[in-house]
Amino acid sequence: MAMLSPAESALSTTLEQLELMAEAAAQTLRLFQHQLATAKSLLPSQTSAQDMPTQPSNAPASGRDFREWLLDGAYYPKGRFPLVVFKKYVEQQYTLAELTALFAADKVYSKAVRGNKIVFKPAAEVTGKADASFHGDLVRTKDGKFIRVTNQIGMNNFPELLQYLADLFHFPIQTKS
Repeated sequence: MAMLSPAESALSTTLEQLELMAEAAAQTLRLFQHQLATAKSLLPSQTSAQDMPTQPSNAPASGRDFREWLLDGAYYPKGRFPLVVFKKYVEQQYTLAELTALFAADKVYSKAVRGNKIVFKPAAEVTGKADASFHGDLVRTKDGKFIRVTNQIGMNNFPELLQYLADLFHFPIQTKS
């Protein structure tokens, strides 16, 4: 039996360790895939904006929508959901001009939609009474400007905004059941 040099011996040991690590990683991957499949089977089914009722069944007579929407494993109410989407997908990814073009009312909403069609405003433009209609959290644009996202989205307007955001940023629409 030939003697291995110290370098060859170290290399042999390293290869054995890498093979063991690869097998452990493969086992871990199989476990994660099983856990993911199990978790997906427990989630509520995905819906599209067209499937959503205009007046949700869990809304009281006041017409308030208490549903929550899923993004990255957490649920958010209708008023906060667009802010979370902007924080995840928009912040420092688009310039103010690009956002203004992307979120022009005629791109987001159909002509049938009435009421507030503003999704965001430059932070400097949100003053006085309007302050209460926008989240206090600022979203920074790619060109260093700050915007504020509205918290006033009508129940009839929300399905179209939700579908637009989901199509634009490629995330599934899911509600808490």
